[in-house]
Amino acid sequence: MKNSVKKNENNSFEDYLKSTEKNMKYDENRFNLTILSQVFSIMKKEGITNTELAKRMNVSRAYITKLFKGNCNFTIKTIMNIGSALDCDIDFSLKSKNCR
Repeated sequence: MKNSVKKNENNSFEDYLKSTEKNMKYDENRFNLTILSQVFSIMKKEGITNTELAKRMNVSRAYITKLFKGNCNFTIKTIMNIGSALDCDIDFSLKSKNCR
């Protein structure tokens, strides 16, 4: 009996970990899409092409394409580099989940 209880407790914890990982992945994707949406909007408004953005960031066009496919995790440095290339201020904020 003790083994079956342990197994159920482990499954419960494993399920919790999987759930947490899914939520974190969702939040990560939501953040990336928010950044991309803002970048695309500014680029469109200012008439900036991917090639021009790459030149301004001093990176390859292939790197820009990789960023824009949405399957990368933005670093703070990358976001700052994009903001500088687009002549934009960057504003980060943390909000308590209890205050939403």
